[in-house]
Amino acid sequence: MKIQIIGDSFGLPRFNNKTNSIEVEFENTYPELLRKELRLFYPNEDIIIVNSSKRFNNSLFLVRNEIMETILIQPEYIVLQVGIVDCWSREPDTYIIEEFKGKNPWISKEEYFSNLDIFISNCQKNIQGLKGIIVVNITKASLEQYNKHFNSFGNTWDFNNELKTLKHKNKEILLADAYREFSKNIERALCSDGVHPSNYGNKLIANLVLEEICTNKKNSQF
Repeated sequence: MKIQIIGDSFGLPRFNNKTNSIEVEFENTYPELLRKELRLFYPNEDIIIVNSSKRFNNSLFLVRNEIMETILIQPEYIVLQVGIVDCWSREPDTYIIEEFKGKNPWISKEEYFSNLDIFISNCQKNIQGLKGIIVVNITKASLEQYNKHFNSFGNTWDFNNELKTLKHKNKEILLADAYREFSKNIERALCSDGVHPSNYGNKLIANLVLEEICTNKKNSQF
């Protein structure tokens, strides 16, 4: 089973926000936790996880940088975990590429879903044996972070609601509701920065993706 995870810094190890100590080690990132769990569930299958997570990854970069790589990899499952970089409110004159200069958020809801549609359509047309695309919705952040970044909460809510519509339109889309799971125990789910997933938060995401894959594989047998 070959799975490509295309995410932002949520899928990477992380330093503590206030020190140089490592807060989330590689072994506790959700891609690695997912690999370990899949090996237990499917001991007779080769489990390949291609972790394409990158810091500041967003839907524009999906279209610009990831499509050809994903087509070359030919995964059975694609996990898309991008959106918080797109919708997060920014300080004036803060941007990582010229297209984002003066924009707040960097990518509008309309642009976000247009980018997702382009990426998903290309994958469905060009990847043989593609069994599912799992979209992890935008996780909840801390109240302190929402107070610092006005409109980020509203943007998160709007983007996530639209993701539900995307799932209804495309039956191959599987939706992992990480926002809901984080909301159940938000303090435990978040790192010291109040945005990124803690060890526990990574486990939540891994379990959600695992559940979607297991359910999809079971359903495909009937």
